[in-house]
Amino acid sequence: MELQDTNSFCLSQNVTYEHRVYDPDSLNWCPVPGGGADALLFAGLAVFCSCALYSKLSAVWVLLAGALFQVANVYLNMNHFSNALTIWLGMHPSAIFFQIFLPPLLLDSAVRVDFFLFKKIAVHCLLFASLNVLVATLAFIPLMLYGLNLAAAGWRPVDAALFGAMLGSTDAVAVTAILKAGGAPEMLSTLLEGESLFNDASSIVLFEIFLHMGMTPGGGGDVSLAGAAGHILKLIAWLSATGAAAGLLMGFCTRLLLKMLHRRHVPPPVEVAVSVAGAYTVYLCTEYYVQGSGVIGVVVY
Repeated sequence: MELQDTNSFCLSQNVTYEHRVYDPDSLNWCPVPGGGADALLFAGLAVFCSCALYSKLSAVWVLLAGALFQVANVYLNMNHFSNALTIWLGMHPSAIFFQIFLPPLLLDSAVRVDFFLFKKIAVHCLLFASLNVLVATLAFIPLMLYGLNLAAAGWRPVDAALFGAMLGSTDAVAVTAILKAGGAPEMLSTLLEGESLFNDASSIVLFEIFLHMGMTPGGGGDVSLAGAAGHILKLIAWLSATGAAAGLLMGFCTRLLLKMLHRRHVPPPVEVAVSVAGAYTVYLCTEYYVQGSGVIGVVVY
């Protein structure tokens, strides 16, 4: 993990645990020199809170706890805890969040889905996951540009679509937990779980596409998204096909390795470690070597 390159403003300030300095350029506090180990403090606190707040609505409670922690950090100087949050917010490159957390989270969600039921409703899950996210993302464009008048502030259609891609997918964890507790049909729960799994992939794929369009010179300026529909579809096809192919290949290799380990009577933790390592490998290799979607690669894997 690296901190974002410290600018001259922070270097010119006397930053200590008792004296915090806010950097308006990075929208973050200046990190305390030599305080990199504080990052482990925040990681430990996050795991502790996640375990303490575990429930059917744990995702909601953890989100609220994080929001309260950030509010407290804005108005109070919590010394090492404040510097720990500063380090995580200033992490560079920012994509390391995806690289660290997405593979195991996607793997955990995928293995929880009932595969035999999922095969019967796979088409429905994929339609819900792709069309719903796409419609929700595109609906943000007129809402943000004209409903909130952000076009006058310089927002482009691709900027609104990028924001919509971040909010277009839904998390069905709490809903499925309540359905299972209430005795709802298992196929309905599987439909929601499968849709939730793939809509995360769809949302991230759309995010990657619109981010690429926005960062390409002239790609997100005066060019309308309707005119770039062919480019979007081409990127979706490439990201999906390469991600699925990489996931199938890695899954086949992992299956062979697990069979070999099973003949050697290795303990179950070793097999779990191989599965997690495979998820990280397929995600990073897909992103780095074929410029495909590592998210789809992990889901297919």
